[in-house]
Amino acid sequence: IGFVAYDQFIMKGKFEQKIPFSLFSGTEEKNVYNYSCQGKVYCSEMTSCDEAKFYLRNCPNTQMDGDGDGIPCESQWCSW
Repeated sequence: IGFVAYDQFIMKGKFEQKIPFSLFSGTEEKNVYNYSCQGKVYCSEMTSCDEAKFYLRNCPNTQMDGDGDGIPCESQWCSW
């Protein structure tokens, strides 16, 4: 519950995800997904699980995690 609370409290304020370095190599990388908050709030507006995860972590007022487990769009995009 600590991570979920942190994720909801801290990460909701960020509006664009930048990935400054690789966790494995330590080298800089571009923002792999190039997503930005554009007012999408529902799973039906997403095009992938990665996009849904970005929105859930970084964008305000999303409606993509009905059970509050931190996994968005489980019936549509992130069912694995």
